[in-house]
Amino acid sequence: MSEQIVIKRCNEQEEQKLRAYWQKKLPRIERLLKNYRPDQRHICLTIERGGGHYEGRLVIKLPTGDVAAKYTDKYAHSVIDEVVDTIVNEIKKHKEKVRRDDLYKRKTRRQQLDELIPTLLSQKEKKDKETFFSLLRPLLRQLERSVRHEIVIAQLQGILSPGEVTVSDVMDEVLVKAWDEFENRPKEMPLENWVTQLMHHVLDSKIEGKPTELSVVEDLAAEDPRYTAEVGWVTENEPAWEEELTVSVDDLFPSEDALEPWQWLEAEELMRWLLSRLSTQPALQRRAFVLNVLEGLSEEEIAMLQGRHVQQVREDIKNARQLLWEQFQKLKRESEI
Repeated sequence: MSEQIVIKRCNEQEEQKLRAYWQKKLPRIERLLKNYRPDQRHICLTIERGGGHYEGRLVIKLPTGDVAAKYTDKYAHSVIDEVVDTIVNEIKKHKEKVRRDDLYKRKTRRQQLDELIPTLLSQKEKKDKETFFSLLRPLLRQLERSVRHEIVIAQLQGILSPGEVTVSDVMDEVLVKAWDEFENRPKEMPLENWVTQLMHHVLDSKIEGKPTELSVVEDLAAEDPRYTAEVGWVTENEPAWEEELTVSVDDLFPSEDALEPWQWLEAEELMRWLLSRLSTQPALQRRAFVLNVLEGLSEEEIAMLQGRHVQQVREDIKNARQLLWEQFQKLKRESEI
């Protein structure tokens, strides 16, 4: 992260004290920016003395937009305190807006995909499987992330060995199932949700009858191969449609208070923690939580996709979040020892 500090009209001793005080405050901001790569974050703090007071301006430039804070006071330390408090709130609001925008884009994308249905039906009538597959592959690329997460969870459970099932294996079978079952799909279900349902069916068929070795959560090294799902043609032959999803504590526990002091996990570390804890939960509950929290599907959409009542889905999401919250509190306590 690049950092620029400009202090005007202060003597050398005062400037050194202000810089030292700012460094004590900086980690509070950095914790909230873990989802952004260091080279994507730029902080500029300006403190200027004049007229018997200090004016502070703090600007943070992010790839998703800028956030800023400004404050004037007769005490320099109070200025730093206030701009930091303000910028923390602005970062939280900015991240929530980015998340809402992302969810809106996903919903818009689903609507655009549904416009493909008449063309896909036409290719089915023509028995043109090649064109049908070429039209559907971009949608599968958008589900690649979900497939990888499901494979990683199965590897963490000991059901699959690393490399035993690849993302390409799953997507190839989903394509075939989509071709075979397209006319019989639920007409009221969005196309992306239906393909997600097929993806779950394919994954379940690959692990059906295999024993689960995981009985307790095991903390693995970051480089453990079980955290990686092999891909295949998905990345070899086609460009990526979406960046890898990053997850924050706010995403998992949006209604909880006092999270900020321990938002110290890197985004990748938090995702590994999340997948390992989700691997101990029942499949329907785990998938309901992931589809709602990470993929932005409504409880009603998930209920339709899973063939269950909305209330059951709502309870599963609530229970999954509660279990994760309890485990996250334990993680925090252990980190403080």
